[in-house]
Amino acid sequence: MTLLSITGLSYKVRGQKILDDISYDINEGDFISIGGPSGSGKSSLLKIIATIISKTEGEILYKEIPLEQ
Repeated sequence: MTLLSITGLSYKVRGQKILDDISYDINEGDFISIGGPSGSGKSSLLKIIATIISKTEGEILYKEIPLEQ
């Protein structure tokens, strides 16, 4: 079962793209890690998934229910 599905996710701040066209599925039982250099958008991605900030484009589904802020 897919727990979290991210499709075409983008996030832009003041005209600068922070995240661009991210797509990923996380299935039940998966263990994942998010890595990258400072400023690469790791925290922004997690804040969007937690609906703390709003995405610019794309869709996020949690157990097939859209996440919207």
